[in-house]
Amino acid sequence: MTLTFNSVTGFVESSTLCDRRGSLYDSLFKPLESVCDSLPSLINKSTPKECVCRDAVMECVESVVEDLGDGIEKALSSSNLSVPQMRHLYHLTMLLVNAYVWCNGENVPAESIPSPLSTLAVIAAKNIGNLPILTHCVVSLFNVLPIEGKTFKTAKTADDFVVMRTFTGTRDEEWFYLVTVEIELNTVNVMKAMEKLIKDPKNIEEKDVLEEMGAMCEGIEKMTTSLGRMEEHLDADVFYTHLRPFLSGWKNNKNCSKGIPFEGEDPLYTHLSGASASQSTSIAMIDAFIGTVYPQDHFLVNMRSYMPADHRQSLQHVIESSGVLRERIHDMSPDTVEAFNNIVKCVRSFRTKHIQIVTRYVVTPSLKHKKKGEGEVLGTGGTTPIRFLKDVREQSDNTIIT
Repeated sequence: MTLTFNSVTGFVESSTLCDRRGSLYDSLFKPLESVCDSLPSLINKSTPKECVCRDAVMECVESVVEDLGDGIEKALSSSNLSVPQMRHLYHLTMLLVNAYVWCNGENVPAESIPSPLSTLAVIAAKNIGNLPILTHCVVSLFNVLPIEGKTFKTAKTADDFVVMRTFTGTRDEEWFYLVTVEIELNTVNVMKAMEKLIKDPKNIEEKDVLEEMGAMCEGIEKMTTSLGRMEEHLDADVFYTHLRPFLSGWKNNKNCSKGIPFEGEDPLYTHLSGASASQSTSIAMIDAFIGTVYPQDHFLVNMRSYMPADHRQSLQHVIESSGVLRERIHDMSPDTVEAFNNIVKCVRSFRTKHIQIVTRYVVTPSLKHKKKGEGEVLGTGGTTPIRFLKDVREQSDNTIIT
């Protein structure tokens, strides 16, 4: 089995906007895009007494679903939609879901997701094998296009892309997504090297192992450098106060302790985690490659359900194949063992930088806004972030070969 990532963009969607829309632009994508493009304005106008955003979302979705008629599932099935179209539908629909839930503020979420928005969201999610909530791929992987003068082949950094849609309309939010995309692009050479290493681990030459592991280290170091760029255009208070609520889910969330059900659906998807870097397949693949193993009830294992099915399959292949290579490396020269351990050290540096970023953008501002008697701050995924990230870093440290 080969890993299913694009050789240029990795897991970042590389189809043109025209291909993402296809022949269904006027009847399906145009109305959905129109509302999604207006979200910053609609959210700004919304209040608990006047739910401007929720009304606009439902009016649009009801019109789209009515036009599709009773055969909505067939009309939006994989037999009628291309992969880029299915991803685009998921991108748009999940923006609407989270906007509907959080547009009146994080303290007054919607009590449920009504039909037909619930129906459209579940269909869109099932099409790509994901869950019906805003995820990492919605805001980052499926949300960018190259700037004018660039193509997906020549765009390499955050500065080379434009974000299609945001909740807040701020440069800060755009930059958060753009830096995330830059990190993903820097995983491409890491995954290419990984693919060569696990293709035939029993017979791979030691010199090839050394070369590819060197490439992996270089790529992970670039990921860490990219993560450090977050501070260039992302203000901590803007992230925490304005953007973070829209990335949140309704699992382990004090503002909706009973969850938020999808009306008319089975299951109801009442408790779902929010968008998180833990949903990045490429980063999870690096973790799996070095041999990090988590129990089945671990948060990171749960986050695999928030990845598109084809991405998840690549991760599973790495999980199943990396152990054989690790056994080979045990029997190789000290230089090769050191090269492997250097990858683990690079992962540690990346995890450390991530802890620093989360401290700056979540933990520190949360202390300013924390009310007396409130418990520990939770990240968008529903975990206590620093404790969780330090545990993850320790788990990866344990994969060092001695």
